[in-house]
Amino acid sequence: MNLQRGVRIRRSDLDIPLSGQPTIELGKTTTIGGAIDLEPGGRFQSWGKTWVIEAGRVIFDTPDPADPHLPPSRRGAPRTEPWSPSTCAARSRPRN
Repeated sequence: MNLQRGVRIRRSDLDIPLSGQPTIELGKTTTIGGAIDLEPGGRFQSWGKTWVIEAGRVIFDTPDPADPHLPPSRRGAPRTEPWSPSTCAARSRPRN
C-alpha cells in the first residue's frame, strides 16, 4: 500500500501523520514488510508531557510483525527527558 501525505493516526492522546509503503501479505501467516515514516509535527502524550515528533521510521524487517525495528534517535530530545527508542526523535512541548 502507498501511504501518501494526509494519512494520520488520531486518538485523544495522539495525532501522527504517516507516509511510506508497507507491504502486508495475508495467508497462513501474516507477513509485513517495508517501512512507515513518522512525519514531522506529529504529537503524542507520554510521561505526563506532550511530545512532538521531529522524525521517525518504523521498519518491518523482523520475523515478528508485532515487533518492528525502530531505529533509535535522540535528535532534539533533551538528555534530561525520559526516552524510549519507540518515540524515535521527539521533543517535549510545554503545556499551554
